[in-house]
Amino acid sequence: MIPTVTNPLGITDPRLRQLDYITKASGNTVIDTGFTFSGNVLKYDVTMDLNGVAYGSIIGNWNGSTRDMYILIRELNCIRVHVALSAPGTDYYLSPGSFHRVQVTADNTAKACTVDIDGVAAGYTFSGSCVSGMPLTVDFFQWKMKSYRILQDGVIVRDLIPVTDMQGRECVYDTVKRKFYQI
Repeated sequence: MIPTVTNPLGITDPRLRQLDYITKASGNTVIDTGFTFSGNVLKYDVTMDLNGVAYGSIIGNWNGSTRDMYILIRELNCIRVHVALSAPGTDYYLSPGSFHRVQVTADNTAKACTVDIDGVAAGYTFSGSCVSGMPLTVDFFQWKMKSYRILQDGVIVRDLIPVTDMQGRECVYDTVKRKFYQI
């Protein structure tokens, strides 16, 4: 049983409840956020627990081009942050069994990527540009998510939170688009 918290969404239907986190026990689901980055600064802000997942999920965008920007669950307790194929991906190891806030910011003008994990910052530079003109996705594959935000030039464009919907199904709700995504 996943613990629940009070509904902060301003929706009065008592069947809608925000969950502490959401996970998918088996298989995977890809959510197309419907958002295509077209600005200068892109930021992912996700609170996650890798939950023993060894590899497979991609948060962001990947299609093998020089404009990719993603967080990849690469191996047990490890994520890889990658911005543009012209820059090498960087691995970050997370403590197992707990939630971590991972913030990745790519600035197309400065050609710089900043990675902040639980308040500890690192970074690197890249050439080219990040994800301009490509849709962003979230791939759920057994990891636990508390929250996931996408910001473009400092403005929140997607704000995904785990909830139960009006039918009592666990899903993700975007507070910006006011849309449910089933996982």
